[in-house]
Amino acid sequence: MAFLCLTGLLYGCSAGKGSIAETSISEDGKETLVLWSYYETKEQQDSLDRLIEAFNTSQGRYRMKWEYHGPVIEFDKKLALALTEKEMPDLVIADQSNMQAYISKGLLEDITSYVQYSGKEPEYFESALGAAKSQDRYYGLPFCCNTAALFYNKDYLAKAGIEAPENLHEFVLAAKVLSDGDTYGFGMSAARGSQSASQILPWVISTGDSENVLERDDTLNFFAVIQELVQSGSMPKECINWSGNDVARSFLAGEIAMMENSMDVLPLLEKSSVSTGVVKLPSGEGRKSMAGGENIGILKGKNKTGALAFLDFYLDDPVMEQICGPQFGLAPKKELARKQAEKDSRYKVFEEELENSISRNSYAQWSASSDKLSEALIEIILEKRKIGFR
Repeated sequence: MAFLCLTGLLYGCSAGKGSIAETSISEDGKETLVLWSYYETKEQQDSLDRLIEAFNTSQGRYRMKWEYHGPVIEFDKKLALALTEKEMPDLVIADQSNMQAYISKGLLEDITSYVQYSGKEPEYFESALGAAKSQDRYYGLPFCCNTAALFYNKDYLAKAGIEAPENLHEFVLAAKVLSDGDTYGFGMSAARGSQSASQILPWVISTGDSENVLERDDTLNFFAVIQELVQSGSMPKECINWSGNDVARSFLAGEIAMMENSMDVLPLLEKSSVSTGVVKLPSGEGRKSMAGGENIGILKGKNKTGALAFLDFYLDDPVMEQICGPQFGLAPKKELARKQAEKDSRYKVFEEELENSISRNSYAQWSASSDKLSEALIEIILEKRKIGFR
């Protein structure tokens, strides 16, 4: 496989002065590359194992390994500590919601010339590609994608005699009806940070305008819904400490009947005996989904040439298809995602949502807005803030 060709043309094939900022050599004489990820599920970790093994076998210059530094809510802290101790990896697979923060801190290499020279930009979902950009410069590329959807326990809905909700009014009624005994009607990840903000935005956005996001009617209306669910006992306050996987585990344990979650949890659901359905979030007409998933970026001052060689390898269509599918993620390339949806009907909802999504990059003040949304959500769930709207 001639995967080094593009990298060689752009950055040269020698290991001479200037081509590599920081290089370590493995025992077999190859340059060592280190990739960090927070991937938790067996499917995700197995896919990385296969990818790294295939890359190492495909060429003789680099020896790559990947390290787990999760869970996702701890990844930023561990990366900051590594920066302080000068033990940074060469590459990171990072949540899209954190990408802009890494860029603003100057952690990532600018790979604009590499991306543009490839000529493959039109192959990607615009929102997925946009999540790796800042001011029209590329600081990474999408790795695997997902979007949020509403998962529901089919048996619980059948017992209650209701269908999956299609609008906000039906959603609130369903959550209340499904709340029974030890079961809450609805749950979501509301842990502090950009991930919980990403869970809010699909309910309220129709454009990428982030100005005064907390004061917009759509935002206030959604917060009023959350307030109503909490006060009626239809949503657990414990969700302020839950990651997406925590929400899925609660769902499978019968503690919640419906959940907002992403494709990441499909492996957990597939292994269970719970009969699960999935529909688009009942957020209303004209709403946009928020593109989610992971980006892969190269850390400044590390082995850029080697890291780009790895990107060349991964971005080959057959390789990407064999990695994203088995770990229950959508490929960031439109044609590959369409093929996935044809093979597995569950993916159709997510493919359609991704096609109708915007990236966090569409929000000029994403970092500030996400912090405000996250804090407001927690305060409402804990009943420290009241919304007099709806």
